[in-house]
Amino acid sequence: MGKSIFLLNVARFTILALFCFVLWLILSSELNVWSISIGILFSLAASYYSYEIFYEKTEYNRSDFLIRFEYFFVYVFLFVIQSYIASFELIYLIITRKHNPGTVRIKTRLKSQIGRVFLANTITMIPGTLSLWLDNNHIFVHWFDIKTSHSKKAGHIIKQNFEQILEKIFG
Repeated sequence: MGKSIFLLNVARFTILALFCFVLWLILSSELNVWSISIGILFSLAASYYSYEIFYEKTEYNRSDFLIRFEYFFVYVFLFVIQSYIASFELIYLIITRKHNPGTVRIKTRLKSQIGRVFLANTITMIPGTLSLWLDNNHIFVHWFDIKTSHSKKAGHIIKQNFEQILEKIFG
């Protein structure tokens, strides 16, 4: 069991280092030997120092916990689409003055702390919603136009498909 956990942690570290290196290549936009060498060194250092941020200590020994970076593309696509839809809806509500602001508490089924933080930040970045407080499995959200005060229905409207995708990414 110890060897498989070690290999899993090596795989997690490698994926994180590759992700950092790809970001380095995109941001530096240079493909010379010097830039690539420095990029590899900084990617390894960033992965070493940020490993605990991406993989919580309570998750180290779980064999089924591996961040799935391929779902980030789906997440970003959904985020952009939802942001545009919410922006147009918010503009309409402001112009017509047909809004009912308030606070609602929603529950998340995400197990990972970083997944819950991602969900809360996603809710904040969508126009018309603002995450006020994250308390274990509950997120308190200020909603520009409360469509329902029922916690479960409000959570379904606010979270949309983000929770499902973040569950696949972070477990």
